[in-house]
Amino acid sequence: MGRESLLRIRANISFVIAVAALALTFALAVCRIGEVLADDSGDDTGRAAAIAQMTTPLAATRNLNLAVSLKLHDRDALEKLIREQHDPASPNYHQWLTSAEFSQRFGPSQAEIDRVTEWLDSKGFLIDSSSTSTRLIRFHAPASTVASSFQVKFATSSNGRLFANLNDPKLPSNIAPLVDWIGGLDNLKAKIVHPHLLRPHPNVDVNLIGDAFGPPDIYSFYDESPLLEADPPVNGSNTDCVGVVEDSNFDHASTDAFNAQFDLPAFNYSLEPGTNFLTFYADLSNPGINADQIEALIDLEYAHALAPGANLINYIGDDSNSFTGLGFLDAVLAAIGQDRCGTISISYGICGANAAFFRNIDTYFAQGAAQGQSIFIAAGDEGAAKFALDAKQDTCVAGKTRGVEGLESSPHVTSVGGTMFDPQYDGDGNNVGNVEESVWNNGYPQGAGSGGKSPIFKKPEYQKGLTPKDNGRDVPDISFGASEIDPGFYIGFSKTMECCVGGTSIGAPSWAGISMLIQQLDGRQGLINPELYQLGPQGLDAGIRDVTTGNNNYHGVKGYPAVPGYDLASGWGTPDIADFVTAFVKP
Repeated sequence: MGRESLLRIRANISFVIAVAALALTFALAVCRIGEVLADDSGDDTGRAAAIAQMTTPLAATRNLNLAVSLKLHDRDALEKLIREQHDPASPNYHQWLTSAEFSQRFGPSQAEIDRVTEWLDSKGFLIDSSSTSTRLIRFHAPASTVASSFQVKFATSSNGRLFANLNDPKLPSNIAPLVDWIGGLDNLKAKIVHPHLLRPHPNVDVNLIGDAFGPPDIYSFYDESPLLEADPPVNGSNTDCVGVVEDSNFDHASTDAFNAQFDLPAFNYSLEPGTNFLTFYADLSNPGINADQIEALIDLEYAHALAPGANLINYIGDDSNSFTGLGFLDAVLAAIGQDRCGTISISYGICGANAAFFRNIDTYFAQGAAQGQSIFIAAGDEGAAKFALDAKQDTCVAGKTRGVEGLESSPHVTSVGGTMFDPQYDGDGNNVGNVEESVWNNGYPQGAGSGGKSPIFKKPEYQKGLTPKDNGRDVPDISFGASEIDPGFYIGFSKTMECCVGGTSIGAPSWAGISMLIQQLDGRQGLINPELYQLGPQGLDAGIRDVTTGNNNYHGVKGYPAVPGYDLASGWGTPDIADFVTAFVKP
């Protein structure tokens, strides 16, 4: 054999090897969606440290509940549509999509869902459900099946409570491009709730004689009374509903006590269509009443207080039966997928997840925005401090560096910060007028209003030129009273009235209620931020009270000071509700 022939044979062999290697690469595409370590463009909030402690193999027989979220089509076109929906000069102005229209334009096709489902079935997974409206396929299997199918290695903590995949999952080349995120490969994500309960409050009793705030005081202080007393009243009536997201049920006697004390419409718990209160179990199971009941009570009571004429749907997830690992998040996805309510209130945050996870959830928030849903999220109660997963305690804790929570920093939601103030009361304990507010900061561990720059999301168009030049999504957008001490807020709890609660959990449902007043006058608004950032520089002329004192230093972390105009401690400030609603709906 000649030298040239030998060289040709070697070249052909090299080519075959290269093609084979390339084919293997495409056949087993690595998915950067499995949330192993922090990626290079976002904060992992304690994930990497938790995984580093895992050295024990996961039991092969352990059952895992999983879900895959399929990718949206044409994300750039979706963002363009959302911008046009807020442009009065566009033919798409306020032309909100239905859930079905959204799925048809931007969601995966039924054929794509079927392709992924068939592959999962072929690997031995048991399919629980699939949905075009949520883009989710839910399934379960023993850990051994999961490990072999996705080619991952699992490990657990020494006590066996926490587990995670130690390498990125792999999918076939015809499946990987369709999948945005795989949930259930770990249980590292933990939730944080934002209520602060202080009892007893000094100089306050349950007869409401003393220094604390109930709904009538809010109406007076934040100037909602002119709307509620108008003829006809602007109270959220003749609208669709507020979707309130929870992971605990609640004692009806507690909300009944709150509504009766403040002369609010009673809840009709009959679960019949047409009533003012419906319950939807996102995981098809009732979690019962657990430690998060206080959160549920605050959210329901204050959304109802600010929009007493609006209907509520209580979306409840179940941590013990969750496909995302967090019941409240299942409830969020249900509220967006069903598209029944024009406003959604969320008072939970997440640690232990990375940027890939939060970007995936942002696709659902973008869907809500395109459907005309206004989503309000509590900014958090840890000031400027990042909070991260404490793997030993399986909980979120305040860190020693700056950071913001990933859900509330989505550019498709409105982040609600917190303020504190010392109001004036008359002889009967009723608020009189309003006073200057400062950034909520009762110190560690009592709480402070969260705010800062997102390491995950870029600065959205509506913030450019108006917030710090930091190239990131800045939060909060707006604020509301939050301190459990200054002034403290009443809650219907344990079948009676108690005092006092606080946290940015007060602000998220309250702003959800305010948005229902706007909806009554002008229909669904979707993401309110584009309009909010146009009104922000106008200050009091647009019903926005600038907060210029205080800061959100917390847990040894230097925070941000309140300054005139927008700041990373209070956003644009707080509302004069009557003037804000009028300015917002003004042609």
